[in-house]
Amino acid sequence: MQVGRLRLLIIFENRGKKGRCEAKAIKEKLKSIINAINDVRVDTNHIEVDLFSDDACDTDKIKAEIKEKIIQTVNVNEEVNPDYRSYLAQRRFWEAHESLEERWKREKDQKVKDSIRVSIQFCAAMVHYQRCNVETAKEILKRAMAINSDIQLVQSIIGVNMNSMDRIDPDLEQAINQMVEAGH
Repeated sequence: MQVGRLRLLIIFENRGKKGRCEAKAIKEKLKSIINAINDVRVDTNHIEVDLFSDDACDTDKIKAEIKEKIIQTVNVNEEVNPDYRSYLAQRRFWEAHESLEERWKREKDQKVKDSIRVSIQFCAAMVHYQRCNVETAKEILKRAMAINSDIQLVQSIIGVNMNSMDRIDPDLEQAINQMVEAGH
């Protein structure tokens, strides 16, 4: 993390204008305007812009380029919100990942800890999916499959039935289904 600067996550609406495979191009365009851009992730209903900045003008420049309404601005330097389920419901996988890591650090029961770890890797895979890195997402899911965990507990932790996730790339969906079928 860059010292002395705020790390912000700006969540914009995505009214179907931008697909997840545009994340890299959006990131490069924003970096040409503001060097402080860390990452961009695109999902079906929102765009996440992750940046290091203490300048309100940066937000205005990003908003002018994205041309969408800001849903929320999060100061990532503050304590992580423990409500990972609300992040998952909104498909905000990076924040869910961060929140689950905090829960994982506190967990004492190894079976639960392993299931949280699989859930964290699921979120990490989905972050890569939002960046259009499908192969990386599949590799992370393969690593998650190698962890001895209880899939029902994983599904309980992440609050979704991994067999019925909508709007997922068929190859990624197949990798998720293999993980479920393997019982990991």
